[in-house]
Amino acid sequence: MSNKLLKFTSLITVIMIFGWGCSDNSSGPDLDNGMGQVSLTVSGDVQGQKTGQADFYGDEPGGQGIHYWELSFNDFSPQTYSMQLSLMDFEEIPRPSPGTYEIGFDPPNPFQEQGESVFFGIYTHIPNGSFSNAVEFETGLFCTEESPRGGTLVITNSSSESVSGSFQFTAANYDFDDSGNCVLSGEVEVSGEFNARARQF
Repeated sequence: MSNKLLKFTSLITVIMIFGWGCSDNSSGPDLDNGMGQVSLTVSGDVQGQKTGQADFYGDEPGGQGIHYWELSFNDFSPQTYSMQLSLMDFEEIPRPSPGTYEIGFDPPNPFQEQGESVFFGIYTHIPNGSFSNAVEFETGLFCTEESPRGGTLVITNSSSESVSGSFQFTAANYDFDDSGNCVLSGEVEVSGEFNARARQF
């Protein structure tokens, strides 16, 4: 396996780990410690009006040198959802400037020049704070032919202290049958507004 192909495989693995790992964080920082805020509406197979905390951060998690930048949203006491809008690349990712960005799935191709910034979206429904029953909806890692999905992120303000804007996207939950075929089990529409603060580690 070539080094570039190994990097691409590692990228997919990291995306999946982030999706699972972020939804299992029940502690989270306190809004009283300067965290931002989000308000959102969920419709479809999950419905509700949600508020919560919002932050952003970027890092290099290691592995094959994959960098990421992410907006993260969740409520608490109990936690009923988590949501991430993430960029990933083999190069360092600067904080996005104000503008309109696609939400979907377009991983960087190690064989080509860097393309447009497409945010990968994950919405995790956590019924009654039960992480063991959590259901994850995402914007296009697998089975996109069966369920075209995605949307738009609009960033209206971007500074080292805060990033604000709005979002709207469709995400899907799926599984695979014994033959390896994709089986859709639900879809949601998520829209909202946010004012995120830089994560305090």
